[in-house]
Amino acid sequence: MVTTPAVPAPLRPRSVFSILVLLIGSAGILAVFLPFVEGVSPLAVMMDIGKDPGFFEVRELAWLAAPFFLAPLLIVAMLRWIASGTLSKGERVAMWVLAVAAAVSFFMGFTRLGFHELITNGDSDLWQFSLLAFLVVLSLLPLGGLGLAMWLRRHAGAALPPIVAMETTFISNALGCLWIFGDSRYQQGAYCTMVAVGALLVHTVGASAAAWHARAKVAATSEEA
Repeated sequence: MVTTPAVPAPLRPRSVFSILVLLIGSAGILAVFLPFVEGVSPLAVMMDIGKDPGFFEVRELAWLAAPFFLAPLLIVAMLRWIASGTLSKGERVAMWVLAVAAAVSFFMGFTRLGFHELITNGDSDLWQFSLLAFLVVLSLLPLGGLGLAMWLRRHAGAALPPIVAMETTFISNALGCLWIFGDSRYQQGAYCTMVAVGALLVHTVGASAAAWHARAKVAATSEEA
């Protein structure tokens, strides 16, 4: 007799794990409105495109501010997934489009600001090489996250992968911003971002590990049968 393996908690919409991720990850919504550094929030940046806040042109910052708006959309998507256990095809397609668009926005903003720093403040070949290597690695993080989400499409159903795609893009952008503005004094928005990143990172890793484990378990059960 073949027993169907139990679905791991990170893959179940109504598990305590998923609900906790939703609640803690909601801090990302606050990060949109609260100041990140220098009294400037992602919302303020998007509202002031074309102006100069004093430490970067807003049009440059807008590339990095835009992915923060994934947070409320992501929380709404997770809430729907938890409530209904699924997402419509239109919702899933929209989420994939948003994740890819945010990844492009992150890449544009991070590389533009990074290379600006490289050109204007690089005072040694070693420093320039180190920064360039870090820029390349961090700017590729969203691609890895999207690749992981694509892999989950085959092993975790249809609803979870676009959620993970949005999570990994948000995480990549948030980590990039925390690094770029690390010399400034973090404010409430930055700390809310850290909380959200922690919750979403745990969810992404947990869902990926659970999908891998479930896949191995099904394979083992099939062999035994």
